[in-house]
Amino acid sequence: MTASARGRVQRVLDRTDRLLACAVLPCAAAGGTELTTLIHRHPQVGDVVLVLAMAGSISLRRFGLRAIRVGTLVVLPLVAVLVVPGDTGALGGHERTAWATVMALVAIAWGTLLMWVAHRIGLVQRPPAAPRRIRPRRPPLGSRGA
Repeated sequence: MTASARGRVQRVLDRTDRLLACAVLPCAAAGGTELTTLIHRHPQVGDVVLVLAMAGSISLRRFGLRAIRVGTLVVLPLVAVLVVPGDTGALGGHERTAWATVMALVAIAWGTLLMWVAHRIGLVQRPPAAPRRIRPRRPPLGSRGA
């Protein structure tokens, strides 16, 4: 799921948004894994945290285009928490969280490598560059008139 989200991000977004996704996806994977452990050990508390995390990721989307993208990426591990059974692995505690983070980083690395190759051989067009914001020039302090 992480690799598919990363692939969508890399196809259409600029470098800043891709770097933001590189930071958000491992954190979201780790958070989803910890949430799975919490739901397994303390179901009521875990359910409340899941609802709050889902509501927070949705309400985050009202703060601009990048926040929409971050909110969308954060939702993916939360949906995975609902789909994947909580006690699927032999690892317990934070070991599972570390592996989820490592796997998210591996997915990012593979996605980046494959998109780079696709760009180099011409299978996929490069994403557009980020538009530069031009700030209006301020008049010098002494030229405001009296």
